[in-house]
Amino acid sequence: MLWALVWTTLVVGSLVGAFFLVRDVLRRSGRLVRALEEAGVVLERLDAKIAELDAARTEAEPYASDRASALARLAELRAVREDRAAARRARREATIASWRELTR
Repeated sequence: MLWALVWTTLVVGSLVGAFFLVRDVLRRSGRLVRALEEAGVVLERLDAKIAELDAARTEAEPYASDRASALARLAELRAVREDRAAARRARREATIASWRELTR
């Protein structure tokens, strides 16, 4: 009689555990489906934005046809890069100087 009670308890406990497991899986799958729907909406918006930017990029290529203007633009960009590098060096030197003052 004792074994019947033990086996009955084990079976009922397993069924209760299976119920909670299946319920949890179903809830998680519902959340997954909602997340995938949101991702689909975001991807649609991203696709539209990519198409818009691609159309804008193909419209405006001002330096693709003229070599002289492309070289002038390149020189301008190099000057901007050098200015940024000089500003970065100045900030770095100021930081190092302030560190030296703090450690003296």
